Formats: sequence, structure tokens, C-alpha cells
Amino acid sequence: MAEEKIKSIANCKPTEFAKQTNVIRHYVEKWLGHIKFAEIRKHLPVIPEGVTEAEKNDLIRKQNYKNFSDMLDAALDQYPEETMGLLALCCFLPAEDVDNHPVSMYFEVVADILANETVMDFFISLAKLGLRHGT
Repeated sequence: MAEEKIKSIANCKPTEFAKQTNVIRHYVEKWLGHIKFAEIRKHLPVIPEGVTEAEKNDLIRKQNYKNFSDMLDAALDQYPEETMGLLALCCFLPAEDVDNHPVSMYFEVVADILANETVMDFFISLAKLGLRHGT
């Protein structure tokens, strides 16, 4: 007997997608406020006078890496419940139910979401909206 596919925003009905992505949109607004991604992205490298273009690019690359690392620290270390709650919502689960399912289920859902262009476009749009509003 084939294993049933986990219901997620990557494989649901269009009406379910519309309703659930609106729930996710509201959740993401609060989540971004906690994580402060936009504030972290504003951290720029100190670029001394007289550096070469290659050195400048290296300083920028290092700062971008640090910013990304800081975002992951915020999402995964400081706010893991909220971050996993977002994944639960992608599976139509209440956020408080996140620990009642195996990690492998979430990996499968994340893979499905990353492979789904429509869903990724939705999340990119959310991110752009959040950055415009300074969250």
C-alpha cells in the first residue's frame, strides 16, 4: 500500500491554498517581527578607504554571510517554536501541534514547497512585502 502524501500548501486544492496562505501571511507578519530579518539585512560592512574592488566585494560577501547566519540564529535558536509553527501551518496543522509529527515529514514538505514554483512565488512576494514595510 502506497504511503499517503502529506497535505501541504504545495499539494492542496486552490481554495484551501487561498485560505491557508492568508493564515500564513498573518503568521509571517508576526514571525518577521520577531526575527527582525529586515533589520539584520541592513547591517553593512565597514569598507575602509583605499581597498580594492576585490577586497570590497570580499567584505560584502563576508557581511552577507554573517547576516544570513544571524537570521538563521534568530529563526532557529531564538524563535524555534515560531519557525516550526510556520512549517506546521504549511501542513495545515495548528502551530501547537508541531512536535506531534516526525522531522522527516517537515523535510518532505519543505522539499515539496521548494519544488513548487507557485508556492515559492507566494513566499517571495511575502518577503518583499515584509521588507518594504520594515518588518
